[in-house]
Amino acid sequence: QSERLLIVDDHAELRMMVVRMLRRTGLVNIDEAETGEECLAIASGIPYVLILLDLTMPGIGGIETCRRLRQTPKNSAARIVACTAHHSLYSRQFFKATGFDDILPKPFSFNELVEKVSAGADA
Repeated sequence: QSERLLIVDDHAELRMMVVRMLRRTGLVNIDEAETGEECLAIASGIPYVLILLDLTMPGIGGIETCRRLRQTPKNSAARIVACTAHHSLYSRQFFKATGFDDILPKPFSFNELVEKVSAGADA
């Protein structure tokens, strides 16, 4: 299976939990990034099917990171899902307008995570 996923979040525990959850579903090609800068560096060389992107990170935030990902040849078409506890501050239209494909509100359950990841695999 060549489909790769990228988890971008400044909280190591959350990244570890998401990777563990997704591995239980059989997904193994999962990369991690702690910052927007690290995400952009990794994504410049690897095409991803799905990028779970935290909005609030030190340095480049998720919204700017998403904008820049959309300009990269390898990931302009990646499915990018905003992971945020602040989803109620923004409308769904705002997320679409800024380049996100979907939202995964924090905290999320295993089933919610799998549903968002599966939606990307079926698209």
